[in-house]
Amino acid sequence: MWDNGFSSKNVIVYYRKDASWLAHSPLDPPVEDSPDSLVEVHREVVAWHRSVEAQLEDVWAKMQNIESGDLPARLGVRSMMHGDMIVMPPMEGKSAKAFQCEMTGWREVRPEWLVKGDFPKSFSELMSCREESSAKDATAQS
Repeated sequence: MWDNGFSSKNVIVYYRKDASWLAHSPLDPPVEDSPDSLVEVHREVVAWHRSVEAQLEDVWAKMQNIESGDLPARLGVRSMMHGDMIVMPPMEGKSAKAFQCEMTGWREVRPEWLVKGDFPKSFSELMSCREESSAKDATAQS
């Protein structure tokens, strides 16, 4: 079920907890069917008037420290890498979609946890970093 207390205009960024797959298949990350193998690191409001590819690239850029916001450092996480995922909410009667970051571009995936609605959890320490980051952003904007 998508409605887990967040806006339908948010996408969710999930990072892999274990990158051991890189040692044996660096160009072909497995689709993670267990929600326990991923962790929610960020929720981002995206510009829905843009294409899906542009939305994915916008989130990727923010999670790379390319823009001056330095979001990963404020969240206390690494930069987004090959194999991490972004989930987009259901739109216009369609189901939610998951996209896996590839070496070049994105691949749409349909992990079992997404089908079941058993979304990966966020780390409690990341939640406190996110709250601190939001408070700093609010202060900076006023």
